[in-house]
Amino acid sequence: MIEDRLVALIAQALEAAAPSLGLDGELPTPELLAPKQREHGDFATNVALGLAKRAGRPPREVAQAIVDALPPAPFLEKAEVAGPGFLNLFTTDEWLHDALRDVVAQGKGYGRAEPHGRRVQVELVSANPTGPLTLGHARNAAIGDTLARL
Repeated sequence: MIEDRLVALIAQALEAAAPSLGLDGELPTPELLAPKQREHGDFATNVALGLAKRAGRPPREVAQAIVDALPPAPFLEKAEVAGPGFLNLFTTDEWLHDALRDVVAQGKGYGRAEPHGRRVQVELVSANPTGPLTLGHARNAAIGDTLARL
């Protein structure tokens, strides 16, 4: 998935930037966020905000060092430092087109995974037998039924 590839790319850049930022020891695994506004990119991470205190530098400086250390990737159009130290990531249109081609090619099977012998228990409704049924019970029944069909 693109998220895994982006996390690996940011982690690689973080490893490369760590010596210049004075960071040693274990580095955190970057977490991707979904920006609320489209102009903030396709994905974002706040990893620089968490490392700023440890590095003894402003978060934006840490974020810029990570951006500068990012290796080129065919799926990443650009990365920008934004706000107090967020990294905004923009994926390429080509990556999106390739992903959509995969969806169309796989048809109804897209996203389906083999269970690999795993069993899952889904509780549909947990209603109190001595109390009234509520709209929440009906909602949970619908959600449970949907999950059981995945």
